[in-house]
Amino acid sequence: MNDIRIFSASQVGLITLVLNCLIPSHKNHPGAGDPSIVNQIDNAISKSPNLKPIFLKGLLEIEVSSTESYKSEFRLLTQEQRIELLSTVELDHPNFFSLLLEYTYKAYYSNPRIIELLGYGATPPQPIGYALPPFESDMLNNVKRRPKIYRSP
Repeated sequence: MNDIRIFSASQVGLITLVLNCLIPSHKNHPGAGDPSIVNQIDNAISKSPNLKPIFLKGLLEIEVSSTESYKSEFRLLTQEQRIELLSTVELDHPNFFSLLLEYTYKAYYSNPRIIELLGYGATPPQPIGYALPPFESDMLNNVKRRPKIYRSP
């Protein structure tokens, strides 16, 4: 966690739990609360001064809502209670929540470990990787012989 720039230690714990609610671990796939994903999100937020207050306020709202709704910290809630609470936060703070989802998905699905686990790799843009024949420049001879049809500056 040495790379964390924006989040405090308690915020790292909170966002880890939140991210694991958004994308939970499954079989050999880590949840979005994996430390490398949290680092990616923190790094992205640190590069955009406008995002920092939105995320910090949003995380605070999660804790405040948890205390108001369940008289307990978010980390002590059951998974079902966490998801229910996050659904409420999503309705009450849609801007924060949409940014949270966006940055979570971007960080998760661009993470090299996740890409490898999903079986994606560097492939050609065509689905099967069709080889294109060499370009035949002679095909342009007719066009080259035509007069200009535009005005010169």
